[in-house]
Amino acid sequence: MNIKIIDLVGIELSKQMKQAHELINNPIVNASILIKTEHETIMKFIVPLAAQAGMNCSFAPPKDEIWEITINTRSKSK
Repeated sequence: MNIKIIDLVGIELSKQMKQAHELINNPIVNASILIKTEHETIMKFIVPLAAQAGMNCSFAPPKDEIWEITINTRSKSK
């Protein structure tokens, strides 16, 4: 499975929200995506959105004030 790292640290919050939303709407198929952000808001936004889209998500408490959110996508076989 591909691992794609998306580093949003330092990007304006509204742009991070837009990128997170685009990621869920147009996911990288059959990949593991690691999103890094300093905003807890992004974690609270993307985890339920990804779960509703049928993706597996996990996150850990922030290290050095950076959240790491992992999303696993699946192929669109059905």
